[in-house]
Amino acid sequence: MEEIKLCDYGCGKPAIHQFKNGKWCCENNIRRCKGKMKKTIGRKKPKPIKLINNLTNLCYYGCGKIAEYQFKNGKYCCSENKNGCLTFKEYLRKKLTGRVYSKETLQRMRKSHLGKKLEEEHKRKIREKLKGRKLSLESIEKMKKTKKERGITISEKCREASIKAHTGKTPSEKCIEALRSRVGVKNHMFGKNMLLNPLKK
Repeated sequence: MEEIKLCDYGCGKPAIHQFKNGKWCCENNIRRCKGKMKKTIGRKKPKPIKLINNLTNLCYYGCGKIAEYQFKNGKYCCSENKNGCLTFKEYLRKKLTGRVYSKETLQRMRKSHLGKKLEEEHKRKIREKLKGRKLSLESIEKMKKTKKERGITISEKCREASIKAHTGKTPSEKCIEALRSRVGVKNHMFGKNMLLNPLKK
């Protein structure tokens, strides 16, 4: 009887794929192995070193700012995280623009975010980051436009889900005021009627 080879990353499942380093895994991609995922989640990333009185070293990612942090790999950065550097952000945006994902990948991405709730600490960090943030005139103009004007089409399934989610809910006074100011309707029942009995189209 042939012996069953188990995954080398500690999940206990039978191995189906061998990598170039000679190790066997239960998945074709190491990131999908639950044993490897547990090890990665439990491991804490080392914090970057805060630089004091640095006037010579510039940000490695090309923004031209004075570096405030040094990472474990020796690279200097203007932000605690490289994703906070505007030049690196722009590089990522250009790299990912027009990228086409397979149906399987999109499905995995949806499943990973399904029912996931942000922790209070995470919410607090987001609030602090966005506090006092000024939007460009271009961004404000884009936000003023409706989805139809921006060329965004909503599927019937998504429309039905949105109607179902809002039906029967009583909006706050703040929400009613926002609706009135947006469409210029003075009727005091406008906001409530709109959300209690939403139109399909």
